[in-house]
Amino acid sequence: MSKNNNIIDSSFPYGWAFQDSDMPLTRNSTAKKVIFFGNDMATFTNMGVDANSYINKCNECLDYIRREFSGHDLIYKPHPADKDERAALNLQDFKLVEDDTNAELFLFNNHNEVRAVFSLGSAACYSAYAMAFNSYVFYKLFNNILSDELVRPLDEFYHDMPESFFVRSFSNDVSDNARVLKNDDGLKLLFNEILDKNSGKIWLVAFTVEYVVLLIALAKMIKNVDPNRSIGLIVSKHRYWDSLNSNFFKKYFDNVLVWPRINYSLRPTKLLQAVRLAYKIRKFKISQEDIIISIAQNSFVENCLNSYNKKNTRIGLISGKDLNLFYNNQNSIYQNNNNFRFSKASWFYNRIFEPILGLNRTTFMFYGLGGGSFITRYQKPLNEIFDKVVVLKAGE
Repeated sequence: MSKNNNIIDSSFPYGWAFQDSDMPLTRNSTAKKVIFFGNDMATFTNMGVDANSYINKCNECLDYIRREFSGHDLIYKPHPADKDERAALNLQDFKLVEDDTNAELFLFNNHNEVRAVFSLGSAACYSAYAMAFNSYVFYKLFNNILSDELVRPLDEFYHDMPESFFVRSFSNDVSDNARVLKNDDGLKLLFNEILDKNSGKIWLVAFTVEYVVLLIALAKMIKNVDPNRSIGLIVSKHRYWDSLNSNFFKKYFDNVLVWPRINYSLRPTKLLQAVRLAYKIRKFKISQEDIIISIAQNSFVENCLNSYNKKNTRIGLISGKDLNLFYNNQNSIYQNNNNFRFSKASWFYNRIFEPILGLNRTTFMFYGLGGGSFITRYQKPLNEIFDKVVVLKAGE
């Protein structure tokens, strides 16, 4: 980050998603569902992880949950991209839930019934903890199975999580670690000030479906501040958005726009698609009084909206885990790798294509031996891209 005085820390405003008041959310003490969120096993095996060792350790994790939560409703929810892990695991006593609902929305829809959430190291557990569930990850037990290249990003993701979040031994009992879910007065005050200064429409911009509940929370908080304010949602279409029925959004947003995802590519048809989309976004009518609020994840759609509307108030929200992993050049990813490298397409975007289109330059670089690890970010510090940056902390 640069030295601009335009950064604030906040807790995730999930309290607004579950209710319409500032009162803390009280969990149902009789909740019986215990969830294990699966991984895309192929991601690990393609990076050299031994499949049998991985499955055996995952089965030990499931045994641990069976032991600690005997008499509960045990649920295994597979990763949407995975086909191998669910077939190989011992899911005795676990109910396999294969609906297309993403993890965060599944928790949102079942929030009064969930007792605890586990995974090897899924971001879903980070969200679950921020949403005030008991939440735990097992990856610290996989050090002799997962390479440093796989473990190090998880360490940076979860750098500020409490010790109770990590299962370090199967001999230890599970202790409740759910935080109290309450709304952040400072964040609401910030939105009060922004809405007072700008009379236009709110545009919420998102890429990954991971933040769908956060979008609901923001919409409800804005409506609490200004019930008549119009709120639009702009989605850069990641494939997992297909699992959400558009009717679901109607009660939270006044309109929803879905624009295609643009990947780094040198194929002429893909470059032409990017040019056409950039032109469409540049001509899209946004009043100077409108406010653009991005879940800052460096999508092409987000970059176009922020680059072409610099006279508008632009707010970037980023999770503490993403900020530390992608923007902190003192973290272990940066310090322990000297072989960051562009793909040909990402080099072309960074050096030629984005400047021609008048966009902020972005960085997408691989590192490590496996080629499956990468960093993705704006080239400039995030608080030089946005007028205000809100860092959302799971444990605040």
